[in-house]
Amino acid sequence: MGFLSGTNYGPVLVGIFFTGLFVIFVKHIIKHQIIAREQAFEIYKRNINAAEKIFEETTDLINFRLFSLQRVFWAYKYGVTSDAIQDWTTYREAVTKWNNKDMSYKARLNTYFGNIIANNFMSNRIGFKKDDSLYTRFYYAHRNILDWKSCLINNCRRKGVKVCRTDKCDKEKDNAQKSLDQLREKVNSFVDRLNFKYKNQYLKQK
Repeated sequence: MGFLSGTNYGPVLVGIFFTGLFVIFVKHIIKHQIIAREQAFEIYKRNINAAEKIFEETTDLINFRLFSLQRVFWAYKYGVTSDAIQDWTTYREAVTKWNNKDMSYKARLNTYFGNIIANNFMSNRIGFKKDDSLYTRFYYAHRNILDWKSCLINNCRRKGVKVCRTDKCDKEKDNAQKSLDQLREKVNSFVDRLNFKYKNQYLKQK
């Protein structure tokens, strides 16, 4: 105590001591900030990767089901029975893949792209006339092509039928064509919205 009070070194040493404590404190804060930023960046990268995965999986699934259904329509339209059977089998595989994961796709779309996109994929009002989700559009196209298929079978493969009267199924064919056209429009609209959201929310920040 006498040394500190009897010389000019006391205040200097005290200043050095507190300066050292301050430096240690600042380094500690900076270290934690760096760690927090690195952790936040890792979470952000994982979110981008997850968004990219659901984007690719969803668009691939939609394209697979749409093209498979389109091939079924073409096969029945041009009367290629063997192709129609094979294409319908392929389409059923697409439907099974869709149905097995539709809720998972909707949940992940909601997480990474928002409620509007998720409800455009599959709404909570399935079965209502005003529902215009992608899910419902696929349902109507599927049902109308199935009705057309049944009509063709009844008029062309029934026992005792000598002439295949496909003209008797023109109404069902028109309904199938119309619902398929509407489905294509809905797919294009949905994919455009999803792509816009993906680019603006994730790609610009990569």
